[in-house]
Amino acid sequence: MSQLGSLHSTQRSTGTAEGLRLAVAIGVFTAATFASSLNAAEPGGLPLLPEGSAGRVVLRECRVKVIDQVTLSCDRTGVLKFVEVREGDPVAAKQIVGRVNDDVALAQLAVAERKSKNNVEIRYSEIAGQMAQLEYEKAVEANLGVANTVPLLEVKKLKLAAERAVLQLEQAENEFALAQLEFAKAKAEADAHAILAPISGIVTKLHKQSGEAIRAGDPVIELTSTDRVRVEGYLPLEYAWRVEMGTPVTVRVSIPDVELPVEKGEFPGRISFVDVQIQPVTRQAKVWADVVNTDNLLRAGLIAEMELPISANAVVARKPVIPAEADDSNDLPQRDDRSPRKKPQVRSGREAQSR
Repeated sequence: MSQLGSLHSTQRSTGTAEGLRLAVAIGVFTAATFASSLNAAEPGGLPLLPEGSAGRVVLRECRVKVIDQVTLSCDRTGVLKFVEVREGDPVAAKQIVGRVNDDVALAQLAVAERKSKNNVEIRYSEIAGQMAQLEYEKAVEANLGVANTVPLLEVKKLKLAAERAVLQLEQAENEFALAQLEFAKAKAEADAHAILAPISGIVTKLHKQSGEAIRAGDPVIELTSTDRVRVEGYLPLEYAWRVEMGTPVTVRVSIPDVELPVEKGEFPGRISFVDVQIQPVTRQAKVWADVVNTDNLLRAGLIAEMELPISANAVVARKPVIPAEADDSNDLPQRDDRSPRKKPQVRSGREAQSR
């Protein structure tokens, strides 16, 4: 009985080993056949386009992403005076959407504006200069008629007064110009308290409300533009060198198990990025296109297909343009041919006599 049991056990183990060997052989054959069919016909699941043959391919499982999304803040610390928008509100470019308390800045702006319009010193200096010049000329004229009518020391004092009047006019003009700059500075300081939208878009998040205290750089509003979106996919290794920047593409939304009106439309765009790196595991290169979002139908997170042309041959990479060294002569100061403003001058005694 023991011999018979051992015989049955040996037969069962032999049959099991033969079955395992047969299963392994079938698996290896199937895998080799599948791999060879992929390598020979469809790289990355796309139609085979050998070198020298152009065509079009469709990248599936692409993702729609937002391009223009900014977080607005203020570079001044203070209390939010107002926030004029709510989540979901449309915002135009350069629209003021909020402001930090700017009462002090506005008061300083009003003072600077008043000073920038005050030219009294210039007008007074012009009149005083004319009077000083006239007194000096009359003293010189009197001495030419009768010597020493006006003492020489007094004549020199009158001449100095006329020259001082000229310098006072220049100083008044300089102070007026500085007042203009101070006004511009005060205006820039007041404007810095405003929160300005750099792009048109939709308010997608409010981080702060009116009356809240913020520090410089704190996020206040998140703004998203849907005028254009980015469609990102992956290109098989075989085609990574055969897609050029700026290539036109066609995007179609493809959502499994759902029928939506947006899936019936086509959206044009252009390739704006082809990755210079290859994913080591998937052997694919990232590629994306900037797409015009017609009627704002495309939304971030959707799955799409991207159809694009494949060049017959590898595209030569464009080298960066290195500007030529600037001519040193351009750094030299240029002569200003415009005539400078003529300043009043003190005339000598001989000129006064001839006048």
